[in-house]
Amino acid sequence: MAGPRNYFRQARDGRVACNDGAALGVASTSHARSCCPAIQRHTGDGVRGDADHVRTRPRLAPCGKAYVVSARAALVAQFRQPSGVIGTFAGWMMANRPSNVRRNAWTVSLLDLQPNARVLEWGCGPGIGIEACLRAAPDATVLAVDHSPLMVAHARRRNRRAVEQERARIVVGKLDAAVSSAPFDAIFSCNVLQFADNEREALTIMRNMLAPGGVVANTFQPRAPGAGAPEALAWGERVAAQCAAAGFSGVRINKLDLKPAPAACVLARRPGA
Repeated sequence: MAGPRNYFRQARDGRVACNDGAALGVASTSHARSCCPAIQRHTGDGVRGDADHVRTRPRLAPCGKAYVVSARAALVAQFRQPSGVIGTFAGWMMANRPSNVRRNAWTVSLLDLQPNARVLEWGCGPGIGIEACLRAAPDATVLAVDHSPLMVAHARRRNRRAVEQERARIVVGKLDAAVSSAPFDAIFSCNVLQFADNEREALTIMRNMLAPGGVVANTFQPRAPGAGAPEALAWGERVAAQCAAAGFSGVRINKLDLKPAPAACVLARRPGA
């Protein structure tokens, strides 16, 4: 099976991913055409944000035994819930893209973590946000949840020592999987909130999991082709309004200049102490 770097070259060269009903693998264009003359070479439907995870799957072309999609479409679809070899490459991209690393570190810095802080990361991906937390506050304890078992495995490997020392716990699940471990002093997510089925409900869950005076930071960097500051700030304004409606106080929008598009972070607090 091709590794991440080889798969990147295959995606760049226009090869395709072929799904035999089990796991996605890499196939040449000629092989794909022999499987299915009706290959659809498109990059998936445009979705709100088109960020590091993707809400909708690309359309598939049925061909009896196999379904064939363009390599780019297969890769893009993996950013929502990575799995298999393509998901491994998606996780590698999330962990190594410089703007992702900066975005996570910046988001954590906005939390202003105090000693012994209890932190929740929603949608931890390959675990670079956990790393950023423990660098910023070595005495903190971090619970991270992600609905991708593959990403949880990557995050555990990346943060193996912290897991062994019980400074980090990384589990498979959605946001509400953390409810039983509340309260938290800080909760954050990067390029996750926009994929919630109900953003207002997700914000309310986060508010209820915070200790009085606790802080939440939700960050978004648009990844859609041609997206820029207007899309990031429009998202920030919408989420800021939802935070206020969900009962947060001190709501503010922060901006970080990145390439190819800036990131917006909505910071808010649960009223109290």
